[in-house]
Formats: sequence, C-alpha cells, structure tokens
Amino acid sequence: MQGPGRGPDRAAVIRGAADRIVQLADFRGALASAGETWLRDCAGPTTNSGGTGSHKQWVWAGNVQHITHAVRQAQPPA
Repeated sequence: MQGPGRGPDRAAVIRGAADRIVQLADFRGALASAGETWLRDCAGPTTNSGGTGSHKQWVWAGNVQHITHAVRQAQPPA
C-alpha cells in the first residue's frame, strides 16, 4: 500500500489506510506486536500524539508485523 509523502491530505490518507488495515478480519489486534500497536494508534483520531509517521515508520511497522507472525507460525503449538 502506498500513500502520499506530502501534501495537505497526507495525514488523512495515511490514517485512512491504517484504519482499513486494522478493520481487516485478519488483523491480529493491537497487542500482537509493536507494529500492530503502531498501526492502531496511527488509525486513531487526529488528536493522538503518535502522528502518521514517515515511510521509515511504515516499513518498520510492516517488518515487525511480518517477523512476529513468522516467528509465531514457526513455533510448535502449545
């Protein structure tokens, strides 16, 4: 998913994208990893202090989500 890097509607578009992600049925929830927590906070109201981040934060969040999921899938069931 790609969003605008600048412009007057940047924050609204980014928050909208984050909101669509957290509304997906297979979103693992904000407590699954720091990446999901960041997405939940980004999708929140514009008054939150987290902001919408930069491309570096989006890459970080995506990587954290992926690695967390991969590690949990590789672990034997409890």
